[in-house]
Amino acid sequence: MAGRVDLHIVRDLIEAGSSALDLGCGDGELLRELARAKGVTGQGIEIEAGAVASCLGKGLVVHHGDIEEGLGTYADASFDYVILSQTLQMTRDPAFVIGEMLRVGRRAIVSVPNFGHYSLRWQLLRGRMPVTRTLPYEWYDTPNIRHTTIRDFERFCELKGFHIEKEVHVTHRNRKRSRLLANATATLGIFVLSGGEDEIHKHLGDGR
Repeated sequence: MAGRVDLHIVRDLIEAGSSALDLGCGDGELLRELARAKGVTGQGIEIEAGAVASCLGKGLVVHHGDIEEGLGTYADASFDYVILSQTLQMTRDPAFVIGEMLRVGRRAIVSVPNFGHYSLRWQLLRGRMPVTRTLPYEWYDTPNIRHTTIRDFERFCELKGFHIEKEVHVTHRNRKRSRLLANATATLGIFVLSGGEDEIHKHLGDGR
């Protein structure tokens, strides 16, 4: 988990002895750390075959597939937490994904890169598409299709009926930012979400 501030915060947000599903779990380092430090029973979903092989080599339970389709294989309330770290901006339908996360888990933990950070605003003012440590891709090869700011994400949750139980705003150096300044000075927002059954099923009404 070296270099991933958000994963250390996610670890600290999860209760000991709980269960968790990590979406886009990569090589499984977060799942392994949760098991080691918190006694968490974990599973993952990962699309990259090499990363899946790495997870299996560590003795982890991982489903090989796309998260937007893979979530449908899990029953309601299968986990205490469902985690999505710096991946929401790559999904086709963020509301559907979070709705599914909250169907499958009691809580969802989502970390999002903040497109409102002052360094990105400065690059835009100079007429360039931003490239940063959090968003390291050029415009022509980026997997990110839905950029958001912290303020936009808060508004999105309000509109969709996803309750923000807790949020943490940080920079790469793990310096926490107050909510007042977060939209301009934080590089990441980490959110613990919950939602009532009515709100969740309302956003899953397309039958997928």
